[in-house]
Parts: sequence; structure tokens; C-alpha cells
Amino acid sequence: MSDQLTDVLKGLMTTRKKEALRSGTGELPDLLFTQGGDVMEQNFVRKIHNRILRKAGIRKIRIHDLRHTYASLLLSKGESPV
Repeated sequence: MSDQLTDVLKGLMTTRKKEALRSGTGELPDLLFTQGGDVMEQNFVRKIHNRILRKAGIRKIRIHDLRHTYASLLLSKGESPV
């Protein structure tokens, strides 16, 4: 996971903590990613991913394939596989 993604996720967690304090319950949600505070439908991320690909004019690729592409790019840049 990149340092940039780590920073973004930490920022999102901080936002969720602030929202929990403002709500008065002080309880953090069980999930970091929600859709309007509710659990996302099962295919929500896949639908958004496909919409982005379509708008960008990129052929359809599975989200899991992106993981392998990212790993391959990191290895080609000399990153450790560990």
C-alpha cells in the first residue's frame, strides 16, 4: 500500500471519528466505507469502477486485476516484494 493511500485512509478515519463525536453517540461505525452511513450494496464499488473505466475510454478490467498491475509496477520500480 502506498504512503499516499495510507495518508488518505488515516484522514478518512479521522473524519469518521469527528462524525461520531458530532452525532453524540461517540461510537465509531464498524465500517470505514459506507454509503450515506449505511452498508454499501454488494456491487456498489464494482459499478462505480466500471463507470469510471467507461468514461475514461478504458477497456473493462476487474478490480482484482488492478491489484496485480499495481504490484507489477512496484516490482518494476525496484520495490521489495515483501
